[in-house]
Amino acid sequence: MLARKYQLPVEQYVIFLGSQKPRMSTQLEQKTLSYHFSLINLSTIDYRLFVNSVKPEEVILGILANFAKKKPNEVIKHIINRIEETARGDFALKKYYQQLRVLSQLRQLETLTDSIMLTVSEFFKEEKDPLYIRGAKKAEEVAQKEFVVSLLKNTDFSASKIAQIVGVPEAFVEDVKGTKK
Repeated sequence: MLARKYQLPVEQYVIFLGSQKPRMSTQLEQKTLSYHFSLINLSTIDYRLFVNSVKPEEVILGILANFAKKKPNEVIKHIINRIEETARGDFALKKYYQQLRVLSQLRQLETLTDSIMLTVSEFFKEEKDPLYIRGAKKAEEVAQKEFVVSLLKNTDFSASKIAQIVGVPEAFVEDVKGTKK
């Protein structure tokens, strides 16, 4: 339909994100169907092609490319610095950092990426990181629940009094009270 409408050739590409050599077939030949596509393996492309871009969306793809003889920590520092240079505004910067963290998982580089982000980037603050905030909230909720359970077991305080002591809504205490063992 695209070829008919725009009178342009239609080409299909599959972009392979893995670090190994792809083993998939790039064609399908059947009695009534012949199908071919081009396969682009990002791990064979020099990372500098991406890092030298002026678009941060392209810069982050460097994490999936070929580092050649460069050490991963040097490449990641370069990528982070380029993201900071090319991103416009704090919101965009956070978005690209998050995308870099996700893509780095495909190459088992997430731990190294996170540690470099903490040391290289002035912008990246652990206490502003969404994953850190989520973990901190979860830890606080677990601690509050344990405190409520302890007060329920070891005192004869009312739910209202416990809620006041712990600093949680009374409904939270009632919920814990209903599920405590």
